[in-house]
Amino acid sequence: MIDETNLVVQSNPLVQAQYKLGETEQKLLRVLVSMLGPHTEGLEKKYHRLSVQDFAKFLGHKDADKLHTEMRRIARRLKLAPVKVHLPNGDTIETSWIAGFRYPRGTGWIEFEISWMLEEQLLRVKEQFTAYYLANVAKLTGAYTVRIYELVRQYMGARQR
Repeated sequence: MIDETNLVVQSNPLVQAQYKLGETEQKLLRVLVSMLGPHTEGLEKKYHRLSVQDFAKFLGHKDADKLHTEMRRIARRLKLAPVKVHLPNGDTIETSWIAGFRYPRGTGWIEFEISWMLEEQLLRVKEQFTAYYLANVAKLTGAYTVRIYELVRQYMGARQR
């Protein structure tokens, strides 16, 4: 179940990463990130199950059946969309957001495996990270609003960027 009080926590280099995703893909990604928590030890071979009905409710879709038909396309876009992360030490990570997904017919849920190359950017971040409640992005519209919100949130305490 999607809880809008879940925290979305990402390293600042991941917030500043280069990628292109649509509004729904952005929100799905943030829901998946919010499902990770202190109990998550590693991302390799870890599957995160998401109810399509819960995701439709989070998005404010009244017709969850329509979203069922779109979920495979949305998940495929997350799998194929490249993300490029420039780390402070000069290294660069180039991967996709998810390593794979499984959408069993007639179950009403979809499972995601988040790319293990992003593990350090999503887990074990103790400094230089951005955190916010999932509810803060639930009502945002447009492909760039979530990204802009995260960048503003990242520099909330700073006087300039």
